[in-house]
Amino acid sequence: MASSIIHLAVTNELTKRCEFKDEGRLKFGAILPDAGNGNASHLKKTTWGYNKRVYDFERFRSEYGEKIKIDDLYLGYYLHLVQDICYRHFVFDKYKWNPTIPGNVEKLHKDYSIINFYVASHYGLSNDIEAPADFNSEEITKLCPFDIARLMKSMAKYFIPVPDEDIFFFTKEMADEFISEAVELCLKELKALENGEALIGSYDNAWDNMPYSLLETTLNTRDLGEYRIDEGGNSGNKERYTKYGRIIRSDAAITPSEKDIAFLKSSNITTIVEKAS
Repeated sequence: MASSIIHLAVTNELTKRCEFKDEGRLKFGAILPDAGNGNASHLKKTTWGYNKRVYDFERFRSEYGEKIKIDDLYLGYYLHLVQDICYRHFVFDKYKWNPTIPGNVEKLHKDYSIINFYVASHYGLSNDIEAPADFNSEEITKLCPFDIARLMKSMAKYFIPVPDEDIFFFTKEMADEFISEAVELCLKELKALENGEALIGSYDNAWDNMPYSLLETTLNTRDLGEYRIDEGGNSGNKERYTKYGRIIRSDAAITPSEKDIAFLKSSNITTIVEKAS
C-alpha cells in the first residue's frame, strides 16, 4: 500500500479543501493503520470462497460510525482505508504492477524510500505528528495492537534527504497523480458522509488475490497462494492457507512468449500437470 507519508500528503491536501475539527488528530488517524498488524489494522478479509479480499468498510462504520462523525482521529483512520482502495486500483488496475514477480515488492519499497522525502518536501509536510497522550484508552485500540513508537520512528526517516537514485516503478509523477486521485475520492466520501448518501462498499471494491494473468499470452494464469486449507470441520484447529510461489493454474499456454518463459524459469515452475478432459 501507499507509504505513511503519502497518506499524510493526501490528508494535508484535504485540510486545504475542507474544515476539520482537529487537524492534529485527523493526521494522526490517517497514518495510524500503518502502526498495526497489516490485515487487522486495515480490516482486510477474504470473501467469495476465499479467492477475493476486501477492506471491511461496513465493519468499520458499524463499530466506529458515531466516532467518525465527531472525532477526526477516527475519520482520518477511515479515510486511510479509502485511500488504500484507491491505491489498489491505481497500482494494479491502472499501472498493472505485478507483486508476484520475485523482487518486485522489495523494489517498490525501494522506490518509496527514494520518493518519500520528495513527497514530504513537495507537499510542505512537517514532522509534527503526535500521538494522543491517552492513546491506550482510545476505542480504536480494541481493533488490534498498535506500535506507535515504530510508526513515529518510520515517519522521522521520511524527512531525511536521500540520494536521488533510479526509480524502478513508482515515480514522483505517479505519486503526484495518486495523491490527486486519492484526494478526489476522499472528498467524494466526505460528501457522502455529510449528506447521508451511498458510501464506498467493501464488496464493490473486492479484488482478486491475484489481480490479473501472470503470463502475457494467457487470460487467466494465477498463483494458488492464500487459499484456505480446510481442517476437516474441526473448529479447534487454526485456519491454514496455501503459500505463494508454489503452484500456479492457467488456461492453455499454447504459445508462451520469451517473457512468459523467463517468468516461469525464474519462478522455478518446471512441471506441468494437465487435467484430462
